[in-house]
Amino acid sequence: MYFQEKLPVKLSYVQASVLLCIGLQNQNISYIQGQMKLERQQILSQFIKIMKKFYKYLNGIESTLPRLKDIVMEPLGVSVDEDLNNAAKQVEDDMKSKVEAPFTPELLQRYAIDGGESDFETVLKHNGGNIPTGGLISVISSRSGIKPEKENGSGKKRRKDNHSHN
Repeated sequence: MYFQEKLPVKLSYVQASVLLCIGLQNQNISYIQGQMKLERQQILSQFIKIMKKFYKYLNGIESTLPRLKDIVMEPLGVSVDEDLNNAAKQVEDDMKSKVEAPFTPELLQRYAIDGGESDFETVLKHNGGNIPTGGLISVISSRSGIKPEKENGSGKKRRKDNHSHN
């Protein structure tokens, strides 16, 4: 990062050379002695100075970073088994309500025969007095008109091919 000029640390040319040889080229001290004509102690002292400068800079940055807050973890008031049992009961209740929902009297009322027993018996007479094996019978409606279904609530118009894409 120093050689990419991402660390604003000032190093002398000797210090930069030592950092290059040890850090980037992974050379040992004896190679640097032969190339730079310095003693072993001088090279090591320059390397220590480099590390102190980097430490001072990076430690200064660390003090400006926001500290993590200590998280206090408290136990729940409900045990894991109770929580699982409650969740299972809720899922079962939801499944029951979905199964029973199609058979609510309000929804079935739209299929009711208006005339009562007399219209029902008339339909049965047309079928030979029995309900067909499929269980379906058709009754001619005496209602004046069928209300058209409302468009979807989005207010968008259908395309010409009568396919809506939601």
